[in-house]
Amino acid sequence: MHGISRAGICANIFLAWVPCLLAIPLDFLLARRPVRNVGVLLLGVLWLLFLPNAAYIVTDLVHWTKDKQLPRWFDWIFVTSCAWVGLFLGYESIVLLHRRFARTWSEATGWSFVVAACILSSAGIYFGRFMRWNSWDVVRKPAVMIGQLVSANFAEVAAFCVAYSVFTFTGYCMLHGVAAQARRDVSDPSG
Repeated sequence: MHGISRAGICANIFLAWVPCLLAIPLDFLLARRPVRNVGVLLLGVLWLLFLPNAAYIVTDLVHWTKDKQLPRWFDWIFVTSCAWVGLFLGYESIVLLHRRFARTWSEATGWSFVVAACILSSAGIYFGRFMRWNSWDVVRKPAVMIGQLVSANFAEVAAFCVAYSVFTFTGYCMLHGVAAQARRDVSDPSG
């Protein structure tokens, strides 16, 4: 592999766990005191800052090249498997919060949350992949980030965000559909 090591991809898997783990207490707090709690706001912001790390791993496929020590198929399987794990962890964190928003407010609010999460995550992935930002740069280098944001090619950013949002939203809808069918099968095994 070129450009990123297998250890780097494994570190990205660790970062993909962060939004999944943050979604659990966030779901709990939303169930108890929706929106007005400072803890909800803080966890929500942290969740959103780390969510792009989950689907970001898919972009590691750009680093796939022939490794002279291992067969070509090994790196392909390794990176693709890690990308699937990252996507699944991101989807799982969205599922928890989607259900909470739908139960607390409405189904439309839940789906609006999913769409917003996919769009904002795609923007985070763009900034991470092409501008080389990290989740913690929001705190460490906000002025640098604002400068890069102002000078960004908005047509390119928008094109990437639309394409990646469609990709992640479609994957989420497929997972949601499979889960809904499994629930129907469990409730009506004869069907």
